Amino acid sequence: VAAIALGGSAAAAAEAIVAFRAAADRAKKIVAAAVAQKEEAYRIRASLLSEIDSGNERCSALADVANSLYDPKDCEALRKSAADAEAALTACRVELLTVANQWESATLAFTSEQGPHSLRRAGTKANLTNQHSSRALASSGMTPEEANAARRERLTAALALVRSAEQVSVAMLERKRAMDEARAEFQGSLDLASERLSAIQVDVFIIAGIKTVSSAVAAARDAIFAAQKALQAIDPEDRKS
Repeated sequence: VAAIALGGSAAAAAEAIVAFRAAADRAKKIVAAAVAQKEEAYRIRASLLSEIDSGNERCSALADVANSLYDPKDCEALRKSAADAEAALTACRVELLTVANQWESATLAFTSEQGPHSLRRAGTKANLTNQHSSRALASSGMTPEEANAARRERLTAALALVRSAEQVSVAMLERKRAMDEARAEFQGSLDLASERLSAIQVDVFIIAGIKTVSSAVAAARDAIFAAQKALQAIDPEDRKS
């Protein structure tokens, strides 16, 4: 009888060991899948954040272009387009980081359910946050895949705003280039007129009692000064704020 009982105990122990090993194998597979999923999530997040950073840099470049424009209407229009695109990108960044925090909260909540009392206490708030996130996702009627696709779509739309502003800036820069050419030509004419005035020997005419020449030269210099001031008035420096 004792031998039979001993044999039964050994068989039960062997079955328990087999069950333990099977459970351990399943746990390893679950952990490996979770790690792979987390690494993939990090990779996607890094890629999206890189796109957002690139878009923000392009918005900053557009703001610099706006500050260099001569036409105040072009300047304000381009500034607004850049600001709208940047706001859309910021919203995408906030949403993406929020989702990442929810992912971490879910991990912590799971750990708190499985771990010792200290971890359970630490994970309580995270668990509540995750539950709130899950309810929000459920109320939206979207699966996680659909939610990811929607975030991708919003980011694509934000980047489209950047591209649209860049296309508009090309036309604005072309107008600026044409104005620069006109300014250079006009400045050349002013320089030539100034040189011709400098060549007039006003003192000789004054000595001879002819004052009309000095008056005409003075009036011409005033006109050149006024024209030069008009050129400087369209300089975009005053609009940089």
